[in-house]
Amino acid sequence: MSNEWENLILTSGLFDSARYAEQSLTQGSAEDLVSHYLTAGERSGLAPSRDFDPFFYRYIYSDLTHYEGNMLVHYLEFGQEEGRYPTRNHLEIDISTIVSANAFDELHFIGQYGESSFVNVNNIGRFLIDWRIYREPYPGFDAIFYWELYEDVRSQRVNPLLHYLETGRRQGRVTSKEDYETKYKVIADRVDDHHYCRQINALPGNIDVTEHYLKSGSLLGLEPCGEFDPSYYRIRNSDVVEHGVEPFFHWISYGKAEGRAGKFQLIYIFEKGGNYYDPSKRSIIICNHQASRSGAPLVGLNIARELSKRFNVFTILAYPGELVDAFAALSFGLITSIPDHVDMPYFLGDLISHYRVAGAIINSSEVGHMAKAIAQKKLPCVSLVHEYANYVIDRAKICSIAAHSSAIIFPANDVKNVFLDLAGFENFDVQAKIMVRPQGPMPELPPLGHPGDLSTSQIDQILVGKNGGKRKLILGAGYVGIRKGVDLFIQTAAAAREIDPEVLFMWVGDGFSPTSDLHYSVWLADMIKRYNLRYNLVFISAQSSIFDLLNRCQVFFLSSRLDPFPNVFLDALTQHRPIVCFEKASGCADFFYEFGGAVSVVPYLDVRAAAETALDVSSRHSESHDFDRALRKVGTFSDYVALIVRELFRSTR
Repeated sequence: MSNEWENLILTSGLFDSARYAEQSLTQGSAEDLVSHYLTAGERSGLAPSRDFDPFFYRYIYSDLTHYEGNMLVHYLEFGQEEGRYPTRNHLEIDISTIVSANAFDELHFIGQYGESSFVNVNNIGRFLIDWRIYREPYPGFDAIFYWELYEDVRSQRVNPLLHYLETGRRQGRVTSKEDYETKYKVIADRVDDHHYCRQINALPGNIDVTEHYLKSGSLLGLEPCGEFDPSYYRIRNSDVVEHGVEPFFHWISYGKAEGRAGKFQLIYIFEKGGNYYDPSKRSIIICNHQASRSGAPLVGLNIARELSKRFNVFTILAYPGELVDAFAALSFGLITSIPDHVDMPYFLGDLISHYRVAGAIINSSEVGHMAKAIAQKKLPCVSLVHEYANYVIDRAKICSIAAHSSAIIFPANDVKNVFLDLAGFENFDVQAKIMVRPQGPMPELPPLGHPGDLSTSQIDQILVGKNGGKRKLILGAGYVGIRKGVDLFIQTAAAAREIDPEVLFMWVGDGFSPTSDLHYSVWLADMIKRYNLRYNLVFISAQSSIFDLLNRCQVFFLSSRLDPFPNVFLDALTQHRPIVCFEKASGCADFFYEFGGAVSVVPYLDVRAAAETALDVSSRHSESHDFDRALRKVGTFSDYVALIVRELFRSTR
């Protein structure tokens, strides 16, 4: 047997040849040194390495007191598999684990088993060394019962209490016969035998389903009934995990009465839309950050209108708004808040399994975090980046789009370049999936009957000057905010008035609230007062349709500091209205620099140049072919949607 033992030791990793040679004052090959250890070394007090102490090993295990064989060989043949301790250091590590977890009751243990006869080994050490004898480290935990109940614990050859502290407690495992009987009694009447047996391909009546659930089903995430999912409950309720309570038992005993959900159920958040679900068609998810009557949501709504002709559409809205009903009318279903990180995979999983979902569209960087969740479900995802990345506060959304989208579509090169810079281009292989394409003019939406809508006669009245004539109208639009450059619009109006005292600048959009908005509106109102612009500047609320105003204006002025490619810019082009915008302040300027007759680009934030240019182009006739040429470069909205669909299904081939 000596050759067999030598090979066993040499391949064990527990023999340190250099250290042993130094201690034993012997020379030779590794084989010679192992042979010396077997024949003389261990008997003369030498250890094979720092990771095995033969004298400690013999001392703490009473069945080895009279054992005449080699301790290292015994450990390698039997002790290692039995979970025995090779050194005091290994034992002390596990003692520290139990002490840190406060998982030992000294008085209870001594009362059960008496004082220790070991020298330099405390009662926790006694339990760890001989847990089959000293089975109860504290009331409520039975090491033998735990070992016998759980097959995986037996197969791992790990101390039952250590397994419970490291793994079993967070899983809510049963710790004793009494604990088992209590839980069995509570849940037995609530387990649905047929529902449970379908998951394990068993016939009801052939097994004790409650016993099976407590022993393995709960750990495997099997549902004991249609109302409960133990995996979901653990993720959703960290306090249950931290306190080591079996999830189904907790839900029956406390959780349901406390209003805790037993499982994710799509029906609780699913709102039925106006379109019927057609099982013969594939479904597409469109993710929108809100349902306001503003840029990206309007793009999303028109995408839904185009897609609904060929696909089932499911709409996700992070926040509701006035367009909710319009989205609902085009969808077979929708939700008006985004599920959190716990519910999201369950939500997507249910949608995919029930509604033939073929892919998803991220219609704003503000819902970019969904790209990762969608990719994890192996769905293709096309992201439409309508925003400059440097005003998306949560940069993780940008990185999610870069890393997990199948394709990314930007409206202009400048928007793309800022995105790549902030996402960290070198960290993501995105070049192959990037394309630049504006959304194209959208079909005009039907008016919603906005309470602030002006009639044509009211608009005409505003345009009447002091002398009774019609004034030049320079139009700006958007929600009032610093990004839209409303302060620059005001400064441009002041500069233009010096040239044409009758000119009228009109801003269309909500958000101008000088009595409540101390961040921006109050300062705008002060500017207007100090410039004395009451005759030359007017604010009106957002309109259901801006086309009546576009048809009456001479120039549309995009005063934004940073604006990717606003829809109103394209609306102005379709109405053949000259446009003035700032260089380096929008994707539009980048895209249309060459179209002088249709779009005039002035130096960055130069309000005097903007005023002079606006008045100049308002006095000149712009050729229709300039606008038509610009619109041809943009393309149609239908072409834009066709590109999205093509990229979406390219990823599935």
